[in-house]
Amino acid sequence: RWRGERISGSGVTASMMTAVAMPAAGGLTRGGRTERVSGRRLGKGNHAVKHRRLRHVRASASNPEEFIVGCGTGDVTGPIDGVGMMGYAKIGQVTRGMWQRQWARAFLVSSSSDSLDSSETVAVVVVDACMCFPNLKTAALRALAKTRGIDHPLTEANTCVCATHTHAAPGGFAPFGLYNVTTGGAVSVAFDAAVEGVAEALDAALDDATDAIGRRSRCALSLTRATLAGAAVNRSMHGY
Repeated sequence: RWRGERISGSGVTASMMTAVAMPAAGGLTRGGRTERVSGRRLGKGNHAVKHRRLRHVRASASNPEEFIVGCGTGDVTGPIDGVGMMGYAKIGQVTRGMWQRQWARAFLVSSSSDSLDSSETVAVVVVDACMCFPNLKTAALRALAKTRGIDHPLTEANTCVCATHTHAAPGGFAPFGLYNVTTGGAVSVAFDAAVEGVAEALDAALDDATDAIGRRSRCALSLTRATLAGAAVNRSMHGY
């Protein structure tokens, strides 16, 4: 589970799971995908394991000790029926329903003092997909501009969109034909779902950061190491 809820297992505490499309009895729609679920800001329940700072540095105006932080999610669930999955390049691996939704998770960090300055703000979006291409970020920022106008700090230069590299989610969203050969060709609804979800996650993260400024809330950053057991299946255990 995500969005501020802890995942616990045998000796495992984590806050990420890879979305996987699997056979399911219900949830199909005429268009081949489910109704979208609205993303929301992440709460404080994301528990980390083995906090570890690699080095200490002196805080300054250009290197603050605490940061403005905003987090958000967006639904990027693509076509759940009849679309080739991306990753294994296996023609017979086709979606036949939904096991888990796919999410875009946005994390915004700013060293600004009382506003979100583009020169002091970065955003990272992690998408439940096999991979992301540059056109996804461009399209998502355009979609964000339609929602918020140009009054926000996110640009091509300070925004990173990357993937969890799951091999069990719909494909067909690549701008290059070779990547779409084994997924049945280009699937515009898969690309549109990714664009909408990434834009929604960034929008929610901006709202979250703006609220943090209003509350004068700041966060310290540290590196975390943890072992994730049974959290994702991207490879065949038999084959490897």
